[in-house]
Amino acid sequence: MNEAVKKLKVQKRRIYDITNVLEGIGLIEKCDKNKIKWKGEPNISEEMSTEIIKYRNELKNAIRTNEEYQSNIELLNKSFNQLASSKEYAQLAYIGYKDLCRLNDCEEFKEKKLVALKSPINSIMEVPDPKEIESYFKLLKEKALTDIEAQRVLETQKDIEGKKYLLNMTSKTDDIMVYMIKNEANTGSGEESLSGNMHE
Repeated sequence: MNEAVKKLKVQKRRIYDITNVLEGIGLIEKCDKNKIKWKGEPNISEEMSTEIIKYRNELKNAIRTNEEYQSNIELLNKSFNQLASSKEYAQLAYIGYKDLCRLNDCEEFKEKKLVALKSPINSIMEVPDPKEIESYFKLLKEKALTDIEAQRVLETQKDIEGKKYLLNMTSKTDDIMVYMIKNEANTGSGEESLSGNMHE
């Protein structure tokens, strides 16, 4: 099976799915953890034959899709390496203060809060699914009815309950800078401001 993974260039999980089907219809049998034996075609019904054709086509599509992904990844890596090694790119690899403020004029950012983050390499950013947050608080509230520790956790996290989106960032090496971007020129003050907070 390891040989099949290498030759077909697909995930082992995909091979397991296929061998399970082939074993189910009596074409192969498992001899060992990673070894299978071909038994040959028994009297296959029309329904089984259709199932085999379906999985063969699925395998072909999976191989084709995998090749496309690999090709795109290689192209992106090549483009990134070319940009990273370019002196001209290095001089322009930044976003200016006015560029950030201009984002407030974009239609998609109107009526929304805009922040800029400056974080060290290897920082971890997580954006939980809003549905997961809702489920988390529902379970926490149920647990808090009988558990003192759950009550304490609920009390400390009450300020984030009901928030549609949350962003968690952690860094073990250095501070993370968080800037709230406000373009106050739109309010008639004629000034642009950038406020900053620092979190460990």
